[in-house]
Amino acid sequence: MPSQTSAAATGRRPSAGMVRSIVAASVAALLMAGPVLAAPDTSAFKAANQRVAQAINANRADLPMLSDPKMAPTLRLAFDQQVLPLLPLGDPMAALQDCSPAFQAMQAYALGASANLSPSEQALAAGRNAIRYHDEQSLIFAFAISCMARALPAAETFWTGLAPEQRTEVRREGLNKMRSGLTEIYGGALSMIGETPYTLANKAAILESLVRSGETFARVMTLDQRRQTVSRIDALAPSSDQTLKPRLARLRAIMSDRTCTDLCLV
Repeated sequence: MPSQTSAAATGRRPSAGMVRSIVAASVAALLMAGPVLAAPDTSAFKAANQRVAQAINANRADLPMLSDPKMAPTLRLAFDQQVLPLLPLGDPMAALQDCSPAFQAMQAYALGASANLSPSEQALAAGRNAIRYHDEQSLIFAFAISCMARALPAAETFWTGLAPEQRTEVRREGLNKMRSGLTEIYGGALSMIGETPYTLANKAAILESLVRSGETFARVMTLDQRRQTVSRIDALAPSSDQTLKPRLARLRAIMSDRTCTDLCLV
């Protein structure tokens, strides 16, 4: 697993598989396997996720695209951020269950059929796929950011409700791993904003998701992780389109806040 420091220094977008394993395993440790609450009727959303997953597994060399009129409505529903408030929110692990299809799709659209290649070959494949699937990657990544942010208040509530003796080393380690995953996600999203294959509309959608969820992410990050995020923003801002700069400035202001309470202090 790449370290937080090395990923931050290189600005590489993390693999979805790595992010999924970091976040899911660490939240499980933080929560110590609490119960997953029953969801309300979101059958259309779940059916869309299943159909996308089936299409991905059927042919990873030719993934469903938004340009396909048959698959576009399914893709948009499967990664529709407006569905998120309709889903139940009982604990962090329950919330992350709803993010799992997005993390799996992120990996598929980044690597395609190249999962078993060498790291250098995977990097080349990721570059090709960024060109081919830039619209789909942007849609999924923006959804994943918002979906992750939705789980964080539950993590805060859970942690602050623990008695001091319940804040075990296992739970602290889980929290730290989760934070590392969050920093990787933020760095990956910011790197997409600076990459050529993504259109201005793609970048605006990702950045809007980052800004909207920025305060939630910042409360969980350490001050050093916020500083790293500010450095990434500063590296992007000079070459970014003028229409993106106000939102980059807003995100920079959020991450520059030095307030540190609750999870930030752990």
